[in-house]
Amino acid sequence: MNILYLPLNGYLAEWAKNRLGSPLVFPPRSYENALIARNIAKRPKDAQPITTKKSDGYIGIVVPAIHGRDWATYNYLPRRGCAQIIEALEWLFRIDLWQSMIGSFGSSHFARDLDEWRRDRGIPLDHLHALDKKLYRMKKDYEKANRIILGRVYIKKKNINNTKSHNNNTD
Repeated sequence: MNILYLPLNGYLAEWAKNRLGSPLVFPPRSYENALIARNIAKRPKDAQPITTKKSDGYIGIVVPAIHGRDWATYNYLPRRGCAQIIEALEWLFRIDLWQSMIGSFGSSHFARDLDEWRRDRGIPLDHLHALDKKLYRMKKDYEKANRIILGRVYIKKKNINNTKSHNNNTD
């Protein structure tokens, strides 16, 4: 098994280990595996092998077999590749959080639901406040755009009409 280590910590690392295993295994034909395949490179002679050694603050990811790229030669993930994979993990995390918690906004059991979601994902209690803030920032972004998704789209401005008029018939 070919493993690279990414700098990842906090609630995102705990969530990723809970959802994708330790080391992280992305589904076949996934976007994340495509990112790995696109970014994996030969190690430059002056580069430190930081992404191939396990240490604190790093989490392992399984590198899939990539046609035409032997692991003995192609075993380096540049900073840009690391950043792209971490960004993809962040988006997966946000989707999971939003999709799971959308029905709890405004309810009396919101805090309980968020705490249950946190426990189910293996995230320690000391990250609960950060999760709450992240979720409310996401909600605020939807509201700022005059839309919030709660099962279906509700538009705050009632004078919006997106349909075209078809009364231009000149037969």
